[in-house]
Amino acid sequence: MQRLLSILSFAFFIFLTLHICGAVNPGMKLTVSAQGMNKILHIGLPKILPQLQKLELPKVHGKHDHWKYHIKDIVLESLKIGKADIALIKGVGPKLTLSDISAHVHLHWKVKDSHWPHIKLKGSADAYCSDSTASIEVKLGVADGRPTVSAQNEEASLHDFKVEVHGHGTLGWLVDVLHKLFTGDVKNDAESALKSALKDAINKDAEDVLKTLPLLTHVGKYSEFNFSIFNITVETGYVTAEALGKFVPTDNPAIHEPFLPPLLPNYHNISEEITMVMGDFVANTLGFSFWEEKQLRVWVTASEVPKESPVQLNTSDFKVLVPPLYTKYPNKQMAMFIEVSSPPRVDVAVTGITAYADTDVTVYVRKNATELISCFTLSINVTMSGSLALDNTTLKPTLKRISQKTSLVHSSIGTFSVTPLSSILSFFLDAMIGTVNKYMAEGWPLPTVEHFEFVTPKMIPENHYFIIESDIGYSKK
Repeated sequence: MQRLLSILSFAFFIFLTLHICGAVNPGMKLTVSAQGMNKILHIGLPKILPQLQKLELPKVHGKHDHWKYHIKDIVLESLKIGKADIALIKGVGPKLTLSDISAHVHLHWKVKDSHWPHIKLKGSADAYCSDSTASIEVKLGVADGRPTVSAQNEEASLHDFKVEVHGHGTLGWLVDVLHKLFTGDVKNDAESALKSALKDAINKDAEDVLKTLPLLTHVGKYSEFNFSIFNITVETGYVTAEALGKFVPTDNPAIHEPFLPPLLPNYHNISEEITMVMGDFVANTLGFSFWEEKQLRVWVTASEVPKESPVQLNTSDFKVLVPPLYTKYPNKQMAMFIEVSSPPRVDVAVTGITAYADTDVTVYVRKNATELISCFTLSINVTMSGSLALDNTTLKPTLKRISQKTSLVHSSIGTFSVTPLSSILSFFLDAMIGTVNKYMAEGWPLPTVEHFEFVTPKMIPENHYFIIESDIGYSKK
């Protein structure tokens, strides 16, 4: 009994709280607005910035009259970004624009006169730029069920370099050469290095974040959740990802559930940073996978019935409830086989959540230590109401029995009224649902990729789906 309660509680809990994605229609749509993309940018920029520091530039050498010069250890460093913005390009992805950039270039120089007495001089120089800009586009796509990013069309413009030359015996022509280099070769090299570093940083950081996104998640021993994303749409105001979002039996992942996902709306609220739309299809695939794995069934023996139960599994206790049972098998121990006969169902609506579980209960008497005799089978159609509260970033569901309809399916002891049994079954069902609610009391945190979290989310129930709107936060935990 305890194992069944654990399985059912977890199943119904997921039914009411599923929040992952959803291959014709998705089980879930996740939309990030332009406002949300800018939030992600400002969260991620401090991580990218260190990768734009200390960029080594190529050496430069040349000749001026009878002097040879060599410039080395050229490093672009101390890069600071005054402003960063993102604009979404339809069909492509976000374009990152960095402005009011300032940076410092440090280098070492040495010169040698080719004429006697072959004078050698050396020193260093510093160049400072400001009011510079850079931009890069990030192409969004999908490969093997995972979102992909590819930085492209990178641009950089560093200008207004102010050069300071240090060293003994600094030559006027050398100062002129360095000034020209910072409007020519060195400037171009610095821009190329910045573009390359920006592209590599975005691609690497995005790859690292996307690695934390699980495509297949085990739910206990018997079910796996397929998180595969199959489509990403980019508009000028938002980005929407659509995911398969269904549970499959661990032992038979290729099997198809006997129902289709509903058509989810193209819902987006550009005033919210992130929006999730979740269909009740996802919850129903979990029920199907547990049912297919034959986990929604259990044997209950006399020793497993709680002492506080008003009826024990002995025919003497059923003398009034089922008279033919006691008449044929007086004072015999009993056992029950409880099985959810078809995949449990969940319907989400504006008015709330309704869960259904069609259950067969077969009652046996014990002939001896190893043999059981089948006596009768009941069919119970249980209907429950569900509610889903949003406590900060945690979804907290509860269930309450509305009704059950009991009928006699088979009997080897003759016909009898099931009405007295229905009242006893109500007691057991309410106890079971109470146990389920205790399992669900801690709630279910909303899902995020690593370090990202939902801030002040709110939930909107609709027919056959939920909408959750939220801001985006970042935690180093």
